Amino acid sequence: MKPTTAAKKKQAKAVTIEATEEEEATEESEAQEDNEESEAQNEAQEDNEESEAAEESEAAEESEAEASEVQEDNHDNRVFSPVFMNWFHEAMHPRDEMGFSFGYVRLASWRVSPSVFVSICFGTITSFNSPTGALVLTTKKNGRGGGSINDDISDARGPQLLQDRNNLPEEKGVRCGMAEARVLGPNDYDLLMTPYVLLTVAPSFTRCTEPHHIRKASNLLYKTYENILNEAKSHPFINQVALPLLASGSSRGDLKLHKMMEVAVLAVYSWALDNSGLKDIVFFVESKKNAVKFAGYMDDTIDGCIKAKLT
Repeated sequence: MKPTTAAKKKQAKAVTIEATEEEEATEESEAQEDNEESEAQNEAQEDNEESEAAEESEAAEESEAEASEVQEDNHDNRVFSPVFMNWFHEAMHPRDEMGFSFGYVRLASWRVSPSVFVSICFGTITSFNSPTGALVLTTKKNGRGGGSINDDISDARGPQLLQDRNNLPEEKGVRCGMAEARVLGPNDYDLLMTPYVLLTVAPSFTRCTEPHHIRKASNLLYKTYENILNEAKSHPFINQVALPLLASGSSRGDLKLHKMMEVAVLAVYSWALDNSGLKDIVFFVESKKNAVKFAGYMDDTIDGCIKAKLT
């Protein structure tokens, strides 16, 4: 007996349904496989990210350990780091009736040799207070003048200093030659809080228009710092010296201030490496910005010398 048309249609419909179900099952299976593959890829990516993060963390820890070792190696050379004080305290500058400041902050200090420290202070040099110290003042060759601070101290508040200047030996109107240094004291110099004063004549760069002129003046400036420190060392009762940044005002002409800083750093650091007899060499810089910059030059110079020795 042959199947009827209705039976054929029913059978065809059943076949179609089965095919559809098989197709849907295949699609679901493929989708599930795609999801599993995607999840596997995501897990692999997460594992890679975790591995990279772990490697970065280990590298950071190694870097910190190396930095800590370097800091420990340099501990004997750098007592305070310059910049890096973040100015957590501000300098207080009380002034007397003449307008002179008596406050300063020791911004940075380095032990250059077993017996010599070099420091950089933000403040006014006339605030330096030491019973065994000498304060450096620039002057002219006749021993007078040298700037508004010198004139005010000598003429208005320091009669003893003026008298000691005039008592210096004079030859053809010259009491202190170019790049030389002369010690005054010990004495009571009123406003100044040190028993000694070192007079010096620093070179001027105002007429240095050619490179060889600049080199000659720079060599003279270097020699000025050396002579100041040698003169101080020759007096057994002086063990601290307060220095201004020489030739940093109008006498530097068109040169940038960093040129004067470089000469000062090289001269004083080189001297401190090769000499003893002074315990503390202190630079005074009145501008906070310039004091930080100057400390940076000193820090870079010391770091360079340490690395050169290690290699």
